[in-house]
Order: sequence, then C-alpha cells, then structure tokens
Amino acid sequence: MKYRSALMTVIMSCGAVLTAADVPTERYVSAEGGYVAFFPEGADIKTKTVDIPGGLKAVITTATLKAAQQTYIVTYTPHQKGVLKAPAKATLELGEKATIAQPKTTRLGAKDFLYGKAKYPAREILTERDGHQTRTRFVAADPVLYTIVVGGPKEFASGEAASAFLDSIELTPGKVKAKK
Repeated sequence: MKYRSALMTVIMSCGAVLTAADVPTERYVSAEGGYVAFFPEGADIKTKTVDIPGGLKAVITTATLKAAQQTYIVTYTPHQKGVLKAPAKATLELGEKATIAQPKTTRLGAKDFLYGKAKYPAREILTERDGHQTRTRFVAADPVLYTIVVGGPKEFASGEAASAFLDSIELTPGKVKAKK
C-alpha cells in the first residue's frame, strides 16, 4: 500500500496521461463564490481576497501539488448586475489580453464557447511560458466573472487531468451578491 502512493507520485510527475477517474479529487465548495471545484486530493488549498482596479475584489482559491509542479486556481469577481451581459465578448477579450501580456508568454490557442447548463459566454486560452503550459478559462456568469486556471510542466495543461478539472467546475453565480 505504501508503494502505491509512491507510484502515483512518480506517474503524476512524469506527466503520464490519466483519465479523470484515475485522479482522486477533493470536493471544494465556495458558497460565497457560487461554485464547486474538484481539486486533486492532497493539494495545498489557500484562499485570499485581493483588490483589483475599478474598486472590485477578486477572491482567489489556489490548490497546489508542489511535487508535481501543478497549480489549480478558481477566481471569482463580483460585478454590478448586468455589466457582464452585454459586453461579454469584450470582457473575455480583456481577460485574454491580460493573460498574454505577461512577459515571455506565448499564446498557443484560444476558443470561445458556452459554459455549463446555463450556457455562459466563455473563452479558453492555452499559453506557454518557461516550459510550463497554462490553460485559462474566463466565464462571464453575470454578475460574476470566473477565472479558472490549470497549469504545470510541459503539456500538462492540455492533458486529460487538466481537462477533467476544468470541466468539473459547477457554477451557481446566482448565490453571489452583485457589487453595489
């Protein structure tokens, strides 16, 4: 049994392709943020609130697997009701521009799509910097902008485990108080 944990650590750090069923998860509920995330079991999970331009506050929850150099992030930013509905495309474009503006960041791809049962406007960006890939999803779920990120060494962010995490997020933004 003790060798099973060691074997899983080796497999994860080598970047082997795993299915969602192969990766144990830990359910994380943010009632205040209006989402449920399934972070990898054993991840170090931390939440902090930061001030951002425009008088807004973003709440960032980060789960890190240090040995595998993998990071999973869910951020929610409440806006005024209606702000994200009309200019959703513009909001998503701003998110993409901010992501690729980071020094030494290369954009590998992007796609627009509708997220979840409620069909929220969303954009996903795949980037690379210093040998690490990051996949970022911006979801405009009025009145909340969600930013969901997964990253790690080499092609981890474009693999099945990263996709399973991104697809596992359940959004319920109606429970989040809009900024006044």
